[in-house]
Amino acid sequence: YYNQYKEGDLTISFNPDIRAYNYDMFAGVNYEIDISKPAGSRIVNLTYKGEPVKDDAVYKLAINDYRFGTLKSLGLATDEDKFYPSKEEEGAQESLRTLILKYVQEVKKGVITPTVDNNWRIIGTNFDYEKYKEYYDQIKSGEIKIPTSFDGRTPNVKSININDLAKLGKVKGTTVISLLSINDFHGNIVESGKNPGAARLAGHLKDEKAANPEGTIILSAGDMYQGTAESNLLYGEPVQQMMNMIGFEAMAIGNHEFDWGIEALEKLKSQSKFPFLGANIIDKKTGKIADFVKPYTIVEKKGIKVGIIGIATPETLTKTKADIIEPYDFRDPAETVNALVPEVKKAGADIIVVLSHLGAMQDANTKEITGEAADLAKAVKGVDAIISGHSHQTIDGKVNGIPVVQAYYNGRSVAHIDIYLDDNKKITKIETYVDDNVIKAQEDSEMKSYINTIMEKLGPIKNEVIGKATATFNHDTAETQVTPVGNFVTDIMRKAVNADIAIQNGGGLRRDIPEGDITIGLMYELLPFDNTLFTIDLTGKQVKEAIEHGIILNNEKTFRPGQFSGLKVKYDSSKPRGQRIVEITLLDGTPLKDDKIYKVVTNDFQATGGDEYIMFTQGKNTFDTNIPVREIIINEIKKLKVISPVVDDRLIDVSGKTSMFVPFDLDMAA
Repeated sequence: YYNQYKEGDLTISFNPDIRAYNYDMFAGVNYEIDISKPAGSRIVNLTYKGEPVKDDAVYKLAINDYRFGTLKSLGLATDEDKFYPSKEEEGAQESLRTLILKYVQEVKKGVITPTVDNNWRIIGTNFDYEKYKEYYDQIKSGEIKIPTSFDGRTPNVKSININDLAKLGKVKGTTVISLLSINDFHGNIVESGKNPGAARLAGHLKDEKAANPEGTIILSAGDMYQGTAESNLLYGEPVQQMMNMIGFEAMAIGNHEFDWGIEALEKLKSQSKFPFLGANIIDKKTGKIADFVKPYTIVEKKGIKVGIIGIATPETLTKTKADIIEPYDFRDPAETVNALVPEVKKAGADIIVVLSHLGAMQDANTKEITGEAADLAKAVKGVDAIISGHSHQTIDGKVNGIPVVQAYYNGRSVAHIDIYLDDNKKITKIETYVDDNVIKAQEDSEMKSYINTIMEKLGPIKNEVIGKATATFNHDTAETQVTPVGNFVTDIMRKAVNADIAIQNGGGLRRDIPEGDITIGLMYELLPFDNTLFTIDLTGKQVKEAIEHGIILNNEKTFRPGQFSGLKVKYDSSKPRGQRIVEITLLDGTPLKDDKIYKVVTNDFQATGGDEYIMFTQGKNTFDTNIPVREIIINEIKKLKVISPVVDDRLIDVSGKTSMFVPFDLDMAA
């Protein structure tokens, strides 16, 4: 019921998701509620008749049948625990309402007086009324207003905190700059499941900016456009317009910003009201920074200049089509940042932040941060904070004393960096957190209207039904190596060009195919990248290397396991990576021969070495058909009308661990 107290709170506030009528109070025991602790661990010093309540003791508790039902649903009580039925139909002589009436009439003789027994109290706060008297006076007078939930049902939804007052400029000698960042939005402008969509994201960011209206900077750590039909069909224009409307002030270039080519990226840049940043993206011809990015920008708020250095991930070299990025080098992030810091400081920056598309991971127990962003933090000097992206994680911590944050993905979270400075513009503290309240925000009406316009424009296209799935085709590579979706797609690829073998990178397939109607929009979500069919002649040895490269366990993953068709493979997951294949044959059982040439179909991303499939670059007779993979999948589904997953044994783990089944048989479907 209570929001958790945090240092600097001047008031107590209530959780809008828990209504007052669900607040339980107890008689007969004494207890304290420590609201500095998370919900579920707050009740302390619980006593009965002056003695601590014991875990192994049995106590009789009088509650109504509604709350008893709650206890049953939580597994805390059973019907056998009841010693007095509360319903007349269960044998009770009187209802609870009747008992209360009898108590008032017979025991209290018709007169009741409110009493307070003080058997519970709230602890865990650290209010300093003398130190903050002026603010308490302003709260009491209404000058400082206590926030109310947007539905009006919770009158005290957020604690007044001294840091919030500092953001509003009400604390003398303190200036606060607030950085709000998102990353890896991937075109999710429409609310769907846990993805809040553009309207809620805009509403949430507007609310968060209101806490520090003159000192907030909204940023993106990249991978904003590619990923949904709504964005892909218009090459990112709806996302760019969303960012302009919200008021983003800079974006680091992500690897997926290159997916549609440099011309498309240049067009987005021309539409943007903020700079694209990528200090380490170097044009090989000129030796200078690429002309579609700036190395850094300086944003001034409240008289404080914030230098924002943009960094792209060097992994772009292996995660983007080679012909698109061939003209560019992606230089070492740390060397790039260290070379720029003096220049940014000379330009007047009081704060230096790295806005990057560098990945990071954070251990749930130790909170240790690893990955590219952590490596950067360990190697740079003069940087006050690092914003990361790329890895779709929630990151909030410090590396080498430098705060590092990341805001999950698809707009589900917002990362906060609050930087406090004194009158001399010296940083006194930095506070960070990642909030996941975007889905709870009110939709911004202007943004909602814009998104509705886009949906009206695209609706007839993306909602076209092309077929039906009789069951769900999963694509959970965390559970299996090859998946029903992967088998379905690669079987179609192999058939489309009459190849011996098809190989598809697992990361190019982005979702399940659910049971039911299949739409064009779903196909754009499944295959968001405009990859084309690419045929190559490979030796049997090279094919084996490619399959071996794609057999990757969860703790090894830098990309998703490879998907294939036309082969039967036995492997041993207990063996080291690169040594796992035990047997590999064609579908008729013929052993794959190292020196024989096989016609292989893949996509243009893999054909040029994407996901480190280097063996494809060593093949012969390479040919880009320029036929989109998405197009052949759509056409095949239209032809078949109904598709069903079936079982085969294309990949078997001989170590005894469950490997994979449920692929797709085109001949059976036909």
